[in-house]
Amino acid sequence: MLFIVLPAYNEAPALELLLPRMLEALQGYPYRIVVVDDGSDDHTAQVASRYQGQGVDLLRHGRNKGLGEALYSGFEVTLRDSDAEDVIITMDADNTHGPELIPSMAERIGQGLDIVVASRFAAGGRQVGLPLYRRLLSRCAGMLMALFFPLSGIRDYSSGYRAYRAGFLARVLSDYGTGLVESDGFAVSVEILLKSTVFRPRCMEMPLVLRYDFKQGKSKMPLMRTIAGYISLIFRLKRDLGVQPEVEA
Repeated sequence: MLFIVLPAYNEAPALELLLPRMLEALQGYPYRIVVVDDGSDDHTAQVASRYQGQGVDLLRHGRNKGLGEALYSGFEVTLRDSDAEDVIITMDADNTHGPELIPSMAERIGQGLDIVVASRFAAGGRQVGLPLYRRLLSRCAGMLMALFFPLSGIRDYSSGYRAYRAGFLARVLSDYGTGLVESDGFAVSVEILLKSTVFRPRCMEMPLVLRYDFKQGKSKMPLMRTIAGYISLIFRLKRDLGVQPEVEA
């Protein structure tokens, strides 16, 4: 069973394009898509509701709580209904992540991996239409994280497009609880990945073509706040985790 968690904040135009693509890509697979509407004030909820009955569920936050809370809510809901060998996938709701990659990521989990990262920096991966400052930020973040927290075979630490084996993710969530996500903003994805390394996951990257030119609306990433979040995360996890051994790839 494939469970897809889509955190969404004011993503109505993007969901209009993404959900039909996703339903087509998942034909022939048992799946459940959970759209977590994180306090949107546009028509995000209405767009998602139109696909209920087609494997799409809507989970609503009464106010905007941030990416971390949206992911945590999605994890709680999907883990309640999943078996250990099911696959839980997180991806952005802004139509920049191609859902066509989901079956291949799920296949790798089925072959015994715990985490599969859709990576812009793997061979064959690239970024289309992303502003220069965002490309530099992603590269620098990856280099910093690799310096302090080296993970064998992983270069794209900040990619939110990932597949997890449900049993592995349940173990991580059981250990950390609400403490799994303590960062604000876009540092959340890095935090979840690094904290999961305590359990020595078997992981790998697959090439992702990030289509920022497909994005609907303006970026929600505040540059300086994101940089500050990465730096704060490094110091906090260095204190709490130390430098973890390289995980098995």
